[in-house]
Amino acid sequence: MKFKEFLWIFLAALLIWGIGNELNLATAKTKAEQTGRKTTVYDYMIEHPDRTGYTPHIHYILQGDGYTLDPKEPEMDVRRSPGYPFFYAAHFLMFGEETSFLVLRYTQLLLFGLSCVWMGLLVYNFSNNRKWAKWAAIIYAISPTTSMHVYFAITEGIIPSLSILVLYLYSNYYKSQKKSLLYWMGLCLGAIFLIRPVMGVMLPAIFLAIVNYRKLFTLQHIKELFVAGLIYGAGFVTLVAPWVIRNYIHTNGEIIVAEKFYQEAPMNFGRSHLYFRTLCSAWQNTGTGVAELFSHKLRNDIIRKDTTAAYQRIENFIEAQPKDVYTIIDKQEFKQALYELHTCFQATLAYREAHPDAIRKDWLNLPCQFELKDKFKTMWTTYKGKRALNYYGIVPAKSLFKFIFQSSTQHILFLNPKDGQLGLLGFGGKLYCFAMNAGAFVSLLLFLLFAKNSRDLRIIFSFILIVSLLVFLYLLRHLENRYMVPLVPFASIALGYWAYLITDLFLKRLKSKPNS
Repeated sequence: MKFKEFLWIFLAALLIWGIGNELNLATAKTKAEQTGRKTTVYDYMIEHPDRTGYTPHIHYILQGDGYTLDPKEPEMDVRRSPGYPFFYAAHFLMFGEETSFLVLRYTQLLLFGLSCVWMGLLVYNFSNNRKWAKWAAIIYAISPTTSMHVYFAITEGIIPSLSILVLYLYSNYYKSQKKSLLYWMGLCLGAIFLIRPVMGVMLPAIFLAIVNYRKLFTLQHIKELFVAGLIYGAGFVTLVAPWVIRNYIHTNGEIIVAEKFYQEAPMNFGRSHLYFRTLCSAWQNTGTGVAELFSHKLRNDIIRKDTTAAYQRIENFIEAQPKDVYTIIDKQEFKQALYELHTCFQATLAYREAHPDAIRKDWLNLPCQFELKDKFKTMWTTYKGKRALNYYGIVPAKSLFKFIFQSSTQHILFLNPKDGQLGLLGFGGKLYCFAMNAGAFVSLLLFLLFAKNSRDLRIIFSFILIVSLLVFLYLLRHLENRYMVPLVPFASIALGYWAYLITDLFLKRLKSKPNS
């Protein structure tokens, strides 16, 4: 199959999601007029809280401060890996501050359109099946989860497309066995790793698919794997090694392969909040933002000097938790800890106001931060020790179930009106997104269990899915919808597989019926 066979899918994807994203952008502008809050970046892209973690670096570089998120903070030199910041920087240098965001949205949209083509070609390379290839390309092209991120200046705007590009390169290696492709795969995976480090999981996943397990213990195959691994690894190291060396120099001897946050605080809440969120993750998925929303509103109450509202917020939060939580941890102790969290936020804000030149480690290391860390950690340890089945089994299972069976439309603003009144068209849109999300991920699970003649894809998808779920459900215990966006391409391939089988079976039965 060739590019031209997917040209109509490429053009349709650009048209459909160009219109869809413009509608989303228009909704953001309307919300800005209604609320007075910033919802867009120069009216060209939709604002996202994470954008400011990727776009300031180029400004500091041009100022002579080097690659950093904050020139006053030495620890910010290694806070973000350079993939997306450099991707944005290229747009900034070519088109300037404002226009860069206009061009960036179209670059990301174009990458999405191309990835629809790569999707079809890679499936054909693996399966030699035109029908499955076209179904996979069409399903991915009409999937809103990835396509509606391209108007945001965040990693989700390009990571799915680049993941598909790597699979496309591997599919060409699968067919031709050209070792030069291994280098380009490794190089692309290095770029993906520097954009979104967790997606480095693709590196071992693809290598596991390269292995011929029937010949694993033969000397010839071991030699072949060694050579393949060297070439593959060389591509990855080409991009990643300079970043590691740079970090080693900047930190006076620390080996930081991806990125690091210090003082146990990736955000400005401090370790007190982080361990509060960890405690809450014992009985619920905090990926919904429940802990961040509480802490954010509590700090706003402090800024407004509204102690009554803050105390009521604490009372409401305590009452909103599942009742069985308080059969394990003491309700009054938890409530008291939240009052102390309020006091700690007050102390931290007061310290920063009194010491405007203070750096992060000064205010993040106030005594109350450590005291609350110990309290929340003790309650967390007690809870998971006495409710092991709930902690290790039921809560992760519920989180996964809710992730699969939902519309995943938080980023689609026109499907989330402020008054909650969707209307018939909006309801239909939500239903469509629900069907696409649930259908894709259920299909992925079934694909891993029952698909035939798909060895390489099943190995790659299984490894990536298992590691991703272990990280987000068990290690971090914090599963945000956008964290799983890079898995949508794999799920689309799986859904395309079942769509092809079902329609093929239906058409065969239809043809076999005698004429009436």
